[in-house]
Amino acid sequence: MGSRPAWGHESYNSFEDIIEKKHRLEKVLGKQVIGYRNHYLRFKVPDTWELLSKAGFKYDTTFGYSDCAGFRNGVCHPFRPYNLNTEKQIDILELPLIIMDRTLLRDYMRLDVKKAWELIKSLIDKVEQYNGVITILWHNNTSIDGKNLKYYEKFLEYVYSKEAWIASGEEIYNWWHTNVEKKH
Repeated sequence: MGSRPAWGHESYNSFEDIIEKKHRLEKVLGKQVIGYRNHYLRFKVPDTWELLSKAGFKYDTTFGYSDCAGFRNGVCHPFRPYNLNTEKQIDILELPLIIMDRTLLRDYMRLDVKKAWELIKSLIDKVEQYNGVITILWHNNTSIDGKNLKYYEKFLEYVYSKEAWIASGEEIYNWWHTNVEKKH
């Protein structure tokens, strides 16, 4: 048996696996892939950020809690991680994950639909208060009372009603890089 992980959720700890999967995806898509999120939110600080940067990723959306919703690093703004071991900033932008659907309902918190919605609304309102970014992970196979799409639509309607900019990770990275980093 080789030392290469067999499944994608182990990629967070293997440069070879990360780069192999990145190249395979780029070949299928016919374009460069600049964003990353690891399956099961598996992550090793600061090693995974270093591996992702070395592999040519520009941003990551893995850094969040798998067992609860909220602000793992205490903020709702993109940031460049700092490696305490090398005393240098890592060349990758982290878009911190705030909400994962499976965390709220099925796998960890086991909230009912009403309490899950109250928590989601409070997190959206908090992010709005600080003009932040709310990154979500919504699985297409998660069912909430058999109505996953309706629940996701409710989320989108709520943020849209607040006139939020609904964007992809790549769009956020490009905006942040141009409007925040290049101005400092």
